Amino acid sequence: SGLDWEEEVIASFGGTVGQVNVMLNGQCIDFDGVCPVNQGGRVMVPVRAILEALGAEVDYDHNSGTVTASLDGKLLVHVIGTASVEVYADGDMAREPETVVMDCKSYRDGGRTMVPIRFLSEALGYYVEWDMEFQTVVLLDLDAIYESYDAQLTVANLVLSDLQKHREPGKTYRRDTDMALDLTMFDTLNGDKRLGASAKATNLFNQT
Repeated sequence: SGLDWEEEVIASFGGTVGQVNVMLNGQCIDFDGVCPVNQGGRVMVPVRAILEALGAEVDYDHNSGTVTASLDGKLLVHVIGTASVEVYADGDMAREPETVVMDCKSYRDGGRTMVPIRFLSEALGYYVEWDMEFQTVVLLDLDAIYESYDAQLTVANLVLSDLQKHREPGKTYRRDTDMALDLTMFDTLNGDKRLGASAKATNLFNQT
């Protein structure tokens, strides 16, 4: 194919080789021809595109230069050209908001407004990390991931419950359990670290 393995990985997730990519829950975001920009360690992206990709409803007031975004009860208000975002946790603008101060100002570029991706994403509840090897910002919706795992565990519990009904009294049963953990710790200063662990357990029990 002419691509090395890193390029193949990026392409497999829908990313563009040779530029900074943004991955949301395992798939790279298409910014409609606009490349994310890495400015001194800050990845800048088009504000409307990233907010809509995160699932927010976005509105823009041309007169005041104000962007508003709402998602899951949160309301974000940002004035273009400033370095702050007002976050209304319950969507009620009559209440005192939390002010998120970004480490750089948003700016206009070719008719689009560029903002630092980390601050807006975290304000909407996303987990943000930087993968230096693949030059990719990784965004994770941890609440959705936890819900998915919880649903899988619920299915597993239903299966175990059904098996319980078919065990015969007086017989001894054996259960073998294999567990594995593969955890990557992102560290942009000292390099990423991967930790692995595994365990096996055997249980004997009777159905009485």
